[in-house]
Amino acid sequence: MVHPVFSENTSSGGYILHSSFDCLKIVDDVQHPTFQAACRAQHLLDDDHQWDDALNEAYISDSPHRLRHLFSAMLIFCSLSNATELWRKYKNNLAEDYFRDIHRVTAGVVNDIQREDVLNRCLNEIQHIVLSIGGETLSGYGLPEPVSNEERGSEEYSSETNYDSIELSNILP
Repeated sequence: MVHPVFSENTSSGGYILHSSFDCLKIVDDVQHPTFQAACRAQHLLDDDHQWDDALNEAYISDSPHRLRHLFSAMLIFCSLSNATELWRKYKNNLAEDYFRDIHRVTAGVVNDIQREDVLNRCLNEIQHIVLSIGGETLSGYGLPEPVSNEERGSEEYSSETNYDSIELSNILP
């Protein structure tokens, strides 16, 4: 017995029974890896365009420090559907002040290890903000888990010993 509301679907052949849950992941003849991806392809889920716009606007007018606080608040309170994508898009903006510090020391040349250190420092700061507000670790939001400062050594020690020895030898007799 079919409810009258669905009679048009059944009479036109539009009422299709799926043979498995994997069939639900197929949208327009494309097999999606997750149910969420399939729903997104059908435009059934909200995307993060409003949060993307907010971060873009904040980047123009605010400091990276304030941008990290905004991103942290978004993680906790805004139910982002794809926090990883926003991190990927804005990670350089979120860590811009840290990159500026490295550029000053290295005369503008940043290698891959330094780049990863800067991004890790940014992730550590974001995680600290999120945890202080009452959220969970970044992995709970789908973001990379930062290597803690304890594992990497003291940040203060690192900043004190991160100097250009050639420039220092020119200054000191």
